[in-house]
Parts: sequence; structure tokens; C-alpha cells
Amino acid sequence: MATLQQARKIMVESPENYVAAEYQIQRAEALLVSSANSRAWSAQYGRRIFTYEAVWMFGFLLFYMLMNVLWPMISNWLVQMTGLDPTSTVVVQAVPFISTLVWGGIGGAVGALYSLWYHISDQRDFDREFLVWYYTQPLLGMVLGGIVYLLFMTGMMVLQGGSAATDSLGAPAAIADRGDWWFPAELRLRSARASSRRSAAAPRRRRQRRPRRPAPQPRQ
Repeated sequence: MATLQQARKIMVESPENYVAAEYQIQRAEALLVSSANSRAWSAQYGRRIFTYEAVWMFGFLLFYMLMNVLWPMISNWLVQMTGLDPTSTVVVQAVPFISTLVWGGIGGAVGALYSLWYHISDQRDFDREFLVWYYTQPLLGMVLGGIVYLLFMTGMMVLQGGSAATDSLGAPAAIADRGDWWFPAELRLRSARASSRRSAAAPRRRRQRRPRRPAPQPRQ
């Protein structure tokens, strides 16, 4: 309605500017066509997309709960199949990594549901060209969750490695194990002894007093 009112205002105030009024009318027609298409596509695809995202979300939640309950059995099977130690990094970090994937998928499904509500109920501009975006959101959420977890763990490992290296360099026991902690002090001590010997062996030069110049005689 705003575009039609603007077109009417243009025709009343400045009829010679009919091109702008025609543009506003065409814009209003395009909005009406888009709204009609949005209602039709929402009725056709809205419920289908909602069911798809809800299945993914509740499936992720069910998988997460079952994984926490059955993880002792899964970890034992993983140790037997791979031959790894139960305290190895792969076994210990498996649960946090899989949990991050699951919650990333849940976040993708929730984001798709919010976008569905926003474009169907709020803006009423739903477009079927974005169906692929809705269908791939749970999988993309899993991938992004895994990437975030790997980046976070990499940063934690770097920080832990840096702190461990600093502690090892600053510890007296580690410095003593290297066997050369005494070298700077010993070098300074030897240098001081050598300089004192040179100063003692060098002949002492007596200072010769220069004769004082006679005071200038006053001119007669």
C-alpha cells in the first residue's frame, strides 16, 4: 500500500514525473506476486522442512543421550578394535569431539527452524530457491562444530606447551641438569682475577709534578 500511495502522490504533485509513478506501481505488482508465491510455497514446503529439521534435532538429542549412557561399552570396543590405551588422547577426546559435532548439528537445525519461521510468518517472503540451504543446515552445523573444537583444542595445546616450556626453563633443577648454569658466574670470577693480577704486576708510575711558571712581572 505504501508504494501505491507514493505513486498516487507523485501523479498528483508532479504529473510530468510519471516514470517514477509507473516504477512504484510495477514494484507493488512484484510484491503482490511475491507474496502470493510465498503463500503457495509455504503451504507446499513449510511443513516438509519443519519435519525434516525436527527429525534431525531430536535425532541428535537421542544420539547424545545414548552415547553418554553407552559410552563405557563403546570405549571398550574402541580400545579392542584399535589397540590403543584407554588413557590415550584419541579415546579421551572422543566424547567431547562427538558431543561438539552433535551440538553443532542441533544448532544448525535450530537456525533453520528460526529462518523458516522468520520468512514464512514474519516477513512472508519464503522462496523455494533456498530449499538446499534448509536441507544442508544440520550437516553444516556438524562440520562447523568439529572445526571449532579442533581450533579450540589446538589453541589449548599451544598454550599448555608454552607454559610447560617456560616452567622447564625457569626451574632450578632443570637448569642444574644442563651442567652449564655455573658458566657465566665462573667467567666473571676469572675475568676479575685476571684484571686484578694485571693491575698488581704493572709498574706504578709516579706522577711528576710540573714546575710552576713564574708569575709575569709587571711592566715598567
